[in-house]
Amino acid sequence: MGALSKFLGAHIIMVVVVVVVMVVVVFVVVGRRRMVVLATDLVRDRDETRRVEGNEELRKTSWGKNRG
Repeated sequence: MGALSKFLGAHIIMVVVVVVVMVVVVFVVVGRRRMVVLATDLVRDRDETRRVEGNEELRKTSWGKNRG
């Protein structure tokens, strides 16, 4: 344990930088994946809404009423 603490003491800045970079990379990957999911959901939602607006039969169903 003594050697480990001596190593960390000597390289504390490098260790902190590596940890911060790893955390940022994880957040970017997770955030990008979530943004892609949100974007595809928005596109799908817009397409479904357009389909309901153009289809009288579908608009009369309960699903169509829920969509406006």
